[in-house]
Amino acid sequence: MVDPKKRIIDYYKTEKEIDKITRELLDKAAETQDIVESLTLTAVQLTGMPHGTGISKPVENIQERYNQIVSQYEARAAEINKELSKLFDKHTIYKEWLEKAELNESELKVIEYKYKDGYADWKIAEKLPCNPRTVWKILSRAFNKLGKK
Repeated sequence: MVDPKKRIIDYYKTEKEIDKITRELLDKAAETQDIVESLTLTAVQLTGMPHGTGISKPVENIQERYNQIVSQYEARAAEINKELSKLFDKHTIYKEWLEKAELNESELKVIEYKYKDGYADWKIAEKLPCNPRTVWKILSRAFNKLGKK
């Protein structure tokens, strides 16, 4: 049987990893968009210049660079999507495990404050409000329920 505390820690670690990877994907998309827009603007400026066929070597180079950047972005996006898919699967398993334990609202809050937000027992007691000993009792009760699932 897996230690409930380790599963809770891993659950929130997975959540943070999903957020981090999602931000990376969004940042990469924005970065790629900026580069593509810059290359497109450069290509438009170059094609307006007089040079016979209307397509110059610099424009061909821009098109090659554009294709290369888009290809790199698509490859990285595919890798990130695979990572996200694995993390979502793992997160779903943990979420179902938590739901099966049928924790009450105070148990869920204490677990979230302690393992997601990293609060000490006294800080959790301030937020609930209750005394730190009650926080410890709520946490123990929650882990007992989780250990049975």
